[in-house]
Amino acid sequence: MYGINKHMVASPSQRVDLLRSVPEDSWVAMSVDETRIIAVGPSFAEADKAARDAGATDYFITRSPDAWSNRVF
Repeated sequence: MYGINKHMVASPSQRVDLLRSVPEDSWVAMSVDETRIIAVGPSFAEADKAARDAGATDYFITRSPDAWSNRVF
């Protein structure tokens, strides 16, 4: 799938698989194309620092769910 900038981005199922691979209720630094996890931490600041320490410059930080269950919004 290609995004607005014609860059490869992860499919929704790939994104879920990545987030399921990290501890629940943690902060996750992901590549902007959402295809890999750069760093994980218990707080936003720790995930950000770990990503910078890994040499990453182009990433975003999100939070993994506190529990994987069906939710209706």
